[in-house]
Amino acid sequence: MKSLFCLYIILLLILAAIAVPRTAMGNVSLVDKRMSDRGLYVTSYVARSPSLFDSIRKRAKEAGFNTLVIDAKVILNRPLLKILKRGELTPETKVEPSPWLVKLTKELNEEGFIVTTRLVVFRDSQLAEARPDLAVRESEGDFYMDLMGEKWVDPYSDEVRLYNELIAERAALSGVDEIQFDYIRFPVEASAADAYYPFQQEDAVRTEAINAFLEAVHKRVKKYNVSIAADTFGITAWQREADVEILGQDLKGMAKYLDVISLMFYPSHFGAGFGGFSNPGLHPYYFVNTGIKRARKILSGEDVTIVPWLQGFNLRSPTFGPDYILEQIRAVEDEGIGSYLVWNPRNDYRTAFQALKKAGEAVPHSYPLCTSARGGAPFIDTLEDNLLDYKVQLTWTTEQGCYEKYGEYREVPAAISWSDLLFHSCRDDIFMTSLSPGDLQTADPWTGPLP
Repeated sequence: MKSLFCLYIILLLILAAIAVPRTAMGNVSLVDKRMSDRGLYVTSYVARSPSLFDSIRKRAKEAGFNTLVIDAKVILNRPLLKILKRGELTPETKVEPSPWLVKLTKELNEEGFIVTTRLVVFRDSQLAEARPDLAVRESEGDFYMDLMGEKWVDPYSDEVRLYNELIAERAALSGVDEIQFDYIRFPVEASAADAYYPFQQEDAVRTEAINAFLEAVHKRVKKYNVSIAADTFGITAWQREADVEILGQDLKGMAKYLDVISLMFYPSHFGAGFGGFSNPGLHPYYFVNTGIKRARKILSGEDVTIVPWLQGFNLRSPTFGPDYILEQIRAVEDEGIGSYLVWNPRNDYRTAFQALKKAGEAVPHSYPLCTSARGGAPFIDTLEDNLLDYKVQLTWTTEQGCYEKYGEYREVPAAISWSDLLFHSCRDDIFMTSLSPGDLQTADPWTGPLP
């Protein structure tokens, strides 16, 4: 009897330990990972400027955005840069949460936002200047600089990769929902073709260097229940061998270590003549929609979600305006995807807000509800209960067209209003939206509208 009692106590302690929510100190919870949904990019400067940030938060929420992608490397790297400069960084180096990011993440989560931390990886003037031996060089020995005058560090370097791994771990410890890597590639601008990589070995393959970094990050942060995302050039969806090899971005290989891939389908970033268009910037629907189709074909069978970046700025796009953004959103949703991120480097989202107001899309969105089952059947969920059992066909109409998807549910408790229901698929091809009774048409076992 005594041994049974002891076993009972041990079981209670184990259950109590695993039930503790994830905190800034890195405790793991049983709550599914949160991934970016409908979001905006925010610079670290704006995020630290209360009046500017408060305005963006307020207007973002009103427009139906629920994700903020926040630059944070310049804050998270400070203690690690000092250690790296002394040459003392090791895989056993201990990191601590960022008090600023802990506080900000808590506030934003309480407001209903998903918090994604954007970390620029290999484009790093600060690191190149602190450790010149890690920098990418011109053939004559000077620092390599891209068209914006930024320096890069060597993706082949173990120290460079470890440094960024540990920065990612600081972000995870700070409680963010998602870590998004940008500039996770080799440089291609200016004199990049002749650049020298000090740590490049004979027969080194660029895609393998990028994938090795992602694999190491995945192993390091998986205990924190945080999503991992990566930004890639939109052109990688066209899988031209030269692009993949030069950038080092192989979507299929990267997907093994990611929860989210965010391809940058900015129409203005495709070269003149690409796809037969003299100015790709005039064709927002084509490049976003075609890119998603191609990416989904490449990523077929991979457990990864596509959340594309959309162009929220005017560059070589004479027709840019609210309709330009709506065309991109329609291109995404026509492929059954409801998640997207809008990029504006100056954080000027007036056009994006006007677009969503015009479309009447200012509806509340919630966190993804079933990420742990991605790849399985879609379902209806509520804030209070999982409803799984009977099949139902969901039909609703938007300005972009009529969508029909399938889900499963159990009889809905009378206490839960239909307006509280959220539809979300565990796959990336069905988007989440608010539903109302008139939006639902049933299949077996019912023959008419649900109550």
